[in-house]
Amino acid sequence: MDNGHNLTEIKDTLVEELLLYRKEYKWDKVAEILKEYRKLMDATLDGEDLLMINDCFYLTLYEIEANTYLRKSHLNYRRILYGLSLLDGYPDSCEEINRDKMEPIEDIPQFKLDGYSYMGKAMFEDNRASDALRLYRKSYEYLSRVENIDVDQVEGFVESFVRCYKYLSHTSESYLPELREMFKNYLSSERIDKIAEESHASFLKHDPIEDTPAYLSIKEELETALYEKFEGQDYYMGLCHQIWSAKRDLLLSKYGIEWRSPALMNPRVMFD
Repeated sequence: MDNGHNLTEIKDTLVEELLLYRKEYKWDKVAEILKEYRKLMDATLDGEDLLMINDCFYLTLYEIEANTYLRKSHLNYRRILYGLSLLDGYPDSCEEINRDKMEPIEDIPQFKLDGYSYMGKAMFEDNRASDALRLYRKSYEYLSRVENIDVDQVEGFVESFVRCYKYLSHTSESYLPELREMFKNYLSSERIDKIAEESHASFLKHDPIEDTPAYLSIKEELETALYEKFEGQDYYMGLCHQIWSAKRDLLLSKYGIEWRSPALMNPRVMFD
């Protein structure tokens, strides 16, 4: 990185490259740029050089997305919480922003809706369906404030709710009435029912032991141990099976819990 460049120019160049590679699905390049951006942010967290909160927040989103795609390690739960703290701290309206210290975002409702939805997705990928559902509900609070909301986004939003409910073993009869009421201004009841039906058909099964108090009570400790074991591991075909094997052995040896991996629960699905 050229020290002669202005800090803002360096930051803007990195962001432009990041967005370009992200659009081209070159996630290895995205990950490299994120490392450089992180160094820049860590080096400027003082005085007037503080990066804008929206830069920090979106950087966190990109990190989660890149790390998930590359499957280099278990999702960094602390990074998700960091992004949420930034999002929660961002004002709900432009009038609340101190323009001398924070750069305003043009469409705050859309920013909040996208942010909580994105974090919810990260939580769900981290097998934290209850936390994901809570974040989707927070995201929903901003839905009515977004002008010209895209129908595809609303349908994806409904599917996210359905997947959480399904993962938590709720029946369609218990949650569909609620979803029909929540999204009645955007989608017909028939469309909502169809989304739920299609989501069920494509949903992967998980071991029901994951929903028991015995498993949930040690879940965070278990995931921390697995994260530390595989942190920094380069991705290769079959890595997920290594992680699941380590998880199975740890659950049985340390907690006396017999656990079946996604591969065992979904024998017709190929995992790599």
